[in-house]
Amino acid sequence: MLRASLTHSGLCLGLLLLSSAPQAAGVIEEVVVVAQKREQNIQDVSASVTAIRGDQFKALGMDDVAAVTSHTPNFNHTAPAGEGTTPGLSIRGVGINAFTDTAESPVAMYVDEVLLGTLPGQASLLFDVERVEVLRGPQGTLYGRNNTAGLIHFVTRKPSAEFEAYGEATIGSYDRIKFEGAAGGSLSDRVRGRASFLHDENDGHQVDQIRGGRSAAVNVEAYRLQLDIDLNPATVLLLNLHGANANNVPTVYKHRGLLTAAGDDCQLDAIRARQCFDAFGFRDENPNPNRVTLDPNFDVDLDNRTFGTSAKLTWERGAWRLVSITAFENVDKTHTEASFAGIDLPNASTLSIDAGQVTQEVRLHNNGQGTHWLLGFYYYGDNKEGLHSVGPPEFTSFSNAYDQDTNAFALFAHWEHSISDWLSAEAGLRFTSERKDISNSVDPGGEFNWDSPPNMPAFPSFMLDDHFASDNLSWDLGLNWQTGDNTLLFLNVAKGFKSGGFNTSGFLGTPEELAPYDSERITLYEAGLKTTKMDGRLRLNLTAFYNDYEDFQAFTPDLLPGGGNVVTRLANAGSAEVWGFEAELVAAPTAYFEMGLGLGHLRTETANFMTVGLDGSVTDLSGSELVLAPDLSANGVFRLMQPMHSGEGSLQVDFNYSDEYFFSPANQLLDVGGDYLVWNLRAAWASGDGRYRVAIFVRNLGDKNYIADGFDFLGMQSLIYNRPRTAGISLAMTY
Repeated sequence: MLRASLTHSGLCLGLLLLSSAPQAAGVIEEVVVVAQKREQNIQDVSASVTAIRGDQFKALGMDDVAAVTSHTPNFNHTAPAGEGTTPGLSIRGVGINAFTDTAESPVAMYVDEVLLGTLPGQASLLFDVERVEVLRGPQGTLYGRNNTAGLIHFVTRKPSAEFEAYGEATIGSYDRIKFEGAAGGSLSDRVRGRASFLHDENDGHQVDQIRGGRSAAVNVEAYRLQLDIDLNPATVLLLNLHGANANNVPTVYKHRGLLTAAGDDCQLDAIRARQCFDAFGFRDENPNPNRVTLDPNFDVDLDNRTFGTSAKLTWERGAWRLVSITAFENVDKTHTEASFAGIDLPNASTLSIDAGQVTQEVRLHNNGQGTHWLLGFYYYGDNKEGLHSVGPPEFTSFSNAYDQDTNAFALFAHWEHSISDWLSAEAGLRFTSERKDISNSVDPGGEFNWDSPPNMPAFPSFMLDDHFASDNLSWDLGLNWQTGDNTLLFLNVAKGFKSGGFNTSGFLGTPEELAPYDSERITLYEAGLKTTKMDGRLRLNLTAFYNDYEDFQAFTPDLLPGGGNVVTRLANAGSAEVWGFEAELVAAPTAYFEMGLGLGHLRTETANFMTVGLDGSVTDLSGSELVLAPDLSANGVFRLMQPMHSGEGSLQVDFNYSDEYFFSPANQLLDVGGDYLVWNLRAAWASGDGRYRVAIFVRNLGDKNYIADGFDFLGMQSLIYNRPRTAGISLAMTY
């Protein structure tokens, strides 16, 4: 029966049948989150929150952001330049489809309460994690800037008074070797410490069809050092020093031509059959997404170094708590890609950035009888210096060097009050003032001088100095009903914003192409239910929402004034409406079986959305869907446990499903990704004392291939596919 249960059609039923024998009831472990800047049971938080504990993080094989999104309803992930590069995140259809390093995502990412404001700094692998929290909907009051979609918060494991240590080694497909570990405990009566580290490498799953080299390869080393110091009985100082070094060969775009040999538009069936060419007469006939074609003049590479430090000071006395978090983050990235596969000329594009960020947050909390309030101040400042160039120094067809400074200040307040035993209210307010200054130096490099079309015109070099300033007021209101039977009902209305900015990467190299874009705003209307039943063995959370999305930012074609040239740039594209719901179910019907299911539904529709074709014609795209917004997404995990050899054996099956979604705002029929159902399998054994663990796993069991992202350019599509099937074994020891 066990073997039969591993088919797609009978998997869930088989596990349920295996667990149907009478067993002692299990109880779902309580999950504590800090979604509202204080520790709370997730079932008491009046917001749509998904939390994944550290042990679940391990059991699901998670080590990066993409893995988290696959187990969170209405949360989507892509990497426009491939795995390990700048990520693109979308919650409830609100995301960003830009690839520039200075762009900022509407999905904010935090690690230990520190915002990672530079996109390349969000691509690192994750390790020694206590839990992950995903908050859906704008979080403008408590978390501030640039989270019109929501946020993801990684909370790492902190030093403890007792000695703790673990080590885990993994070997797997494509010569993967991974080792991570941590050790910590008391260093004195008043000082506790913890050191964590990670090494992860593999040879990559893509093969160059011309030279035989491999890409999509990873080589990452990371560390984290923490000291938790009791300055006095009321004051604790937590120091955090961390860094990572990635020397990867990133994922290479899979090429798909869009033109006939005569340069006309190809038919859809011919494009899908790979019978079409790009503007340079190249055609990749091989449909295998793991067989790619590189420009023979270049090697693709990605060097991404991150370093950061933070100091969190906490003072508590009675109902009062004062928190100060000071942090510095630095990202130094160079990424060279050669995506124009058939051009017999040096054409690689290099994106480099050196970004330094300083943040300061101060909060004063009061947790009185029936009332909790906080007041806070926040500062965010960063400097981004970067270069986007095409070709080597002896043949540079374009270069854009930029230097951008951002300074943002905010004051915020949040208040919660129990009106009665069953009714409470919440309110929040945040004022933000922000300014960005930029200096752009652009050298279009003269004509491209390519023998094949298109023969682009030459533009003069220029300097561009500009600034962008904005003020914003974010707020939220909420009502909560506790029904007395472990059920919470809540209603929320919230207003959030994402700041504007500058385009820092172009193609034609004109001042108009690099023009700034304005802020986007979103208003959320949300209703939810959270309930715990069956004596703590079942937990069900439901949320329905509507988003009024104004001036959304999107990479979209635009007609430049004067010359009549059409370019694609990040701009305020129009407005949109988003409807949807999320459902999450966790159940432990017996002591030997547990399961979790997630379901997300979206309906997105744009308005006042105009775009421009290459011939200068204007098209009304109103009614189109937002990017990375599948109508339906689902995830689940089923785990069967059984006493075995003085320990416990377990069999786990998990899946994630996504309907089709568009990766282009224009919603062209070819610009479609998603449409997948991916199964994963894991068998494990743990000793009775929990010290030893061995696991065998298979990811993407059916070796499903699907398009994750892509873009159209010069008569071709450059496509990013998912990872193929991988397998491995891990051995772990905990002390």
